[in-house]
Amino acid sequence: AIPEARKAFEAALDLLEGHPGPEQIRALVDLGSLLGVSLHDTTGGIAHGRWALELAQRQADRQLEAAARRTSGNLQVRSNDAATGIPELE
Repeated sequence: AIPEARKAFEAALDLLEGHPGPEQIRALVDLGSLLGVSLHDTTGGIAHGRWALELAQRQADRQLEAAARRTSGNLQVRSNDAATGIPELE
């Protein structure tokens, strides 16, 4: 089920390309979590979380910014980079 979920998130991002908005940010956050937690690809997960954070900041959406920070911060801590991850979580 995990590989299918990854494909679904990637397909959603393909469809949303060029249309930055809440849906794209949510898909990035969820794919980042899936990559980092379920597939143990913390580097990929962090990258997706940071991309989501950048988009959320551009749109000044504080809720989505918090979700993106939670994803990237959590994965940074999991990859033994607490110095970078903890501030993202605060």
